[in-house]
Amino acid sequence: MSGHRVRAITRRLLQGFRRDRRTLALLFVAPIVILGLLGYLMRGSTSSPLVGIANE
Repeated sequence: MSGHRVRAITRRLLQGFRRDRRTLALLFVAPIVILGLLGYLMRGSTSSPLVGIANE
């Protein structure tokens, strides 16, 4: 592909993003929400488990 064609396709895609606000919102908001949820799920509890030792 020539450089002119790549620039034309890129320009057309960027213009489409500017017109479609929903796509822009999904492009930026969805990853932030997913990362926040994953961070919340991975945080878990920080307390250490109780361990018992039996001496026989």
